[in-house]
Amino acid sequence: MLICPIEDMNTTTGKAILHFSFMLGITALITSCMIYPFLPGAYDDLAVALSNMAQASGVVGLMLVPIGITWLMYAIWRQKRSRQNRPIKMREHYFALAAVVITSFDIAAIAFIGVVSTGWSLGLATLLTWLYIVSRLIPKIKLLRASEDPRFNLIPLYLIFTPIAVLLLQILLATPLTKASRDHAIATSAELINAIEAYRTSNGYYPTSLLATWPDYSPDVVGIEQYHYMAQGDSYNLFFQQPRFLLDDIGVREFVVYNPLDEHMMISHTSWILLLRPAELRRSQGWYAVRHDPTPHWRYFWFD
Repeated sequence: MLICPIEDMNTTTGKAILHFSFMLGITALITSCMIYPFLPGAYDDLAVALSNMAQASGVVGLMLVPIGITWLMYAIWRQKRSRQNRPIKMREHYFALAAVVITSFDIAAIAFIGVVSTGWSLGLATLLTWLYIVSRLIPKIKLLRASEDPRFNLIPLYLIFTPIAVLLLQILLATPLTKASRDHAIATSAELINAIEAYRTSNGYYPTSLLATWPDYSPDVVGIEQYHYMAQGDSYNLFFQQPRFLLDDIGVREFVVYNPLDEHMMISHTSWILLLRPAELRRSQGWYAVRHDPTPHWRYFWFD
């Protein structure tokens, strides 16, 4: 999770509104990255990776919540002591340092998700960005250690609010956004399916392949690259890979498949196609669950 630069903060209404707006802004930015692959639009090859990293931040960021709560309780206690004109030894820099250390572990986990999703470049860029932020935070923590300012520190609220808000939004948005993007890609496929059927009407058979430099028919979902076509006897399978939320059945890969004869095939491994007989392939395709979509002839398959 991101940590706001540590600075002197007033508890005036204006300052409170400013920081609350900043917390909402951070949450909105992370949420935007999280939902980006599920929105209508041209394909973006970084969208799924950014979404996975944003979602991971809401999970691993929960490690910051206990620090934020403890820091907040300490800040309230310090305010009380200050009003009583009792001596106070400043210890807030310990909480700030702990938050930086825990966030470093969180960033490492988020960078790992980036590496798994798209390769080393995004993960390395994330780590280097965080190292730069830490280099700017360390002097601030040293100033906090030397400070005797009794004013209330709002930083703990960031550590509590942001990860919880991101996680809750992830849970609430997962099902409707996944369904909406899947439905949109299915609806957009109508033009391609009509073209395939027109080809069969003209030629008496379905095309053997649609592989070409330019696919021409786009699913119009940011996180779905293209439709894939596979001829199958007197029929065919048209399919795409649906982006998923990390916590929505962890680790699942979803492929959404159209077959006009409802003889859907979605094979897990290329080697199976080469080594197994058609009857064996139909019995053992590799998926662990299948769901029938309300749209006729569409099903989606889940692979672990």
